[in-house]
Amino acid sequence: PMLHDYILANNKQVEEACRFSKMKLLLSHEEKAFYKQGISADPSFFKMFTFPLIEGDLSQFVGPDKIVLTASTAQTYFGSEKALGKTMKISSRDLTVVGVMQDVPTNSTLKFDFVFTIETSKQLGWVNLDVWNWSTHHLWIKLKPNESLSVFEATLKSLLQKNIKDSKDELHLQPLARIHLYSNGIDYDAPEWHGNIEYVYSFSTVAVFIILIACINYTNLATARSLKRAKEAGVRKVSGASPAQLMIQFFSESLIYALLAGILATGLAWLLWPTFQNLTGKPISFNGDVRWMGLIIVAVVLLCGILAGIYPALYLSRLKPTVVFKNAAKTGNRVITFRRVLVVVQFTLSLSFVAGTLIMYHQLQFIQNRDIGFNRNNIIVFRIPGKLQARYAELKSEIKKLAGVENITIVSQNMSAVSDAVSKVKWEGKPDQLNFDFHVIATDHDFVKTFDVQILQGRDYSVEIASDSTAYMLNEEAVTRMGIKNPVDKTYEIEGYKPGKIIGIIKDFNFESAQKKIEPLVIFISLIDAYDVSVRLRPGDIKNATDAIASVWKRFAPERPFEFSFLNEDLNKLYLTEHRTGQLFACLAILSIFVSCLGLLGIVMFTTEQRMKEVAVRKVMGASVTSVFFHISKEFFILILTANVIALPLAAYLMNKWLLKFAFADKVPVLIYIGTLLISFLVTLITIGFFALKSAQANPVVALKTE
Repeated sequence: PMLHDYILANNKQVEEACRFSKMKLLLSHEEKAFYKQGISADPSFFKMFTFPLIEGDLSQFVGPDKIVLTASTAQTYFGSEKALGKTMKISSRDLTVVGVMQDVPTNSTLKFDFVFTIETSKQLGWVNLDVWNWSTHHLWIKLKPNESLSVFEATLKSLLQKNIKDSKDELHLQPLARIHLYSNGIDYDAPEWHGNIEYVYSFSTVAVFIILIACINYTNLATARSLKRAKEAGVRKVSGASPAQLMIQFFSESLIYALLAGILATGLAWLLWPTFQNLTGKPISFNGDVRWMGLIIVAVVLLCGILAGIYPALYLSRLKPTVVFKNAAKTGNRVITFRRVLVVVQFTLSLSFVAGTLIMYHQLQFIQNRDIGFNRNNIIVFRIPGKLQARYAELKSEIKKLAGVENITIVSQNMSAVSDAVSKVKWEGKPDQLNFDFHVIATDHDFVKTFDVQILQGRDYSVEIASDSTAYMLNEEAVTRMGIKNPVDKTYEIEGYKPGKIIGIIKDFNFESAQKKIEPLVIFISLIDAYDVSVRLRPGDIKNATDAIASVWKRFAPERPFEFSFLNEDLNKLYLTEHRTGQLFACLAILSIFVSCLGLLGIVMFTTEQRMKEVAVRKVMGASVTSVFFHISKEFFILILTANVIALPLAAYLMNKWLLKFAFADKVPVLIYIGTLLISFLVTLITIGFFALKSAQANPVVALKTE
């Protein structure tokens, strides 16, 4: 928090600065009480950000006990009544409504239901504004026009080292416009900020590839029909048409098809828009100039028309009339080879998507079902308010008596995302130059029992040993980083807490996403720092058990609704982006295979028509239906096999790069590649089977009667 004051006082480049912290709080008015997303912020918050005010005066948003509501929040509590001047309650403290603002747009980085002053947080004891090393708040900085971001950042880089003893942290700036897509992997950011530009690039690339596959289809079918169009081109040339005029004709046809497809695609996209939003889990709206979107669509349509029509136009416009009228305009080897290459290319792209989707699905199943080091099943989590901390022992005792409860503990953070860390620690035998962060979990005596954590050395906490109230437990990674042998009974101390003995070493477990490696962890007993209650339920009737806990809760906090979550679901939410990405890739893979098969189907129909006389001769010479079928199909299966040979290594290479994001990644099973191969052969068989079989069963007399 002191960083805010220092920057304003010592940097002329800065126009405004604002501290803020997001927190979910119980907001109440008389009998109405709901958990809402709030922001604790400086008064400059409304100077830096343009959230339009509906009523009130933001100049009054100064000092303690002031709050601004969004329109929907005001509607929830007051209905049609005016909210201005009314009293809201947070943590038994009265706050006066000084303003009502419009709801935050759905695509905003900042999402909240109300804003209250940071002075209120200070008086509630939630923040210390007079120290440097209090990092619960984020800091927004607005530079004056034409000031250099890089120059200003250079002045901040070593600021913490100058003002915090032994600090090695450096400050870096994140431009607001880059926060959502370029913040993935940055510690201490709000999780909802973390989009990923890599996925934007990936989906854009896939979209381009699918369009390319469709263009390949058109090119393939147009060249396959070249024999039928050859005489038309010859007649036009004899009538005086130039090659350029023929090219314009064939380009025009391609562009008309692309235009019709563009109109249909736009309508289909409009119809599927709600489904797409449900699939991505994100409300998507166009707030920009719609004309730009129209220009982009037109540009894509023109590009597709030109790309798809360029080869057929060049090929047909070059045909010589004398050759055409002598029936010599046959599909040459170069054209056939070109068509085969196009088929291989489009199926290579499609099968890469299929293999990549299967690998992504396998990895998601792996991280969701792997042993993370503790038992996460049948655990519910809920948060207690500060005033209930003093009665936690009583609450715990009542809940533990319930038939459906196996054990209960309290922790400082939800076990799905342990982000708090300390750096100022000492231990027996610590080298002076060795410094690193320890993630921390404050808890009670039943942590190990509740989460079923494995103890490798030493013992668990015991209520019968008084000294355990100041004892510590470390994970394997902490001991490794500390570089000590036989750590049990060594002295350990966190600044601000009493020194104690290390009584146990626990097996490493994941307390963050599997994308991150396991960091050093220290566990200690401190009920004053713990708010998240975790209850392990007995397998069986979970519904009755949670209802029973809710009944106990009502006796202790009748004014607060009982809100809980299942730890397993909280852990799975860490991979929600990857899960949705996998779903989208699956849809795109199916779409790409479908489009590729349409092209293959067209080629098969044309090929079987062209080879009717060949098939008839073979049947007259004694060939069976089966041998004729395999003779017709053989070429296409060879092409699909070639596509697999290219696609599978390509998918393996690209997906291995994706797997590098995970600290814990499973080996890709060979069955995925075999499965992709079998899928491709099955799809090909279904696509070409009917027409190949129809051609093989045709009466040879029909094909040969004109010979």
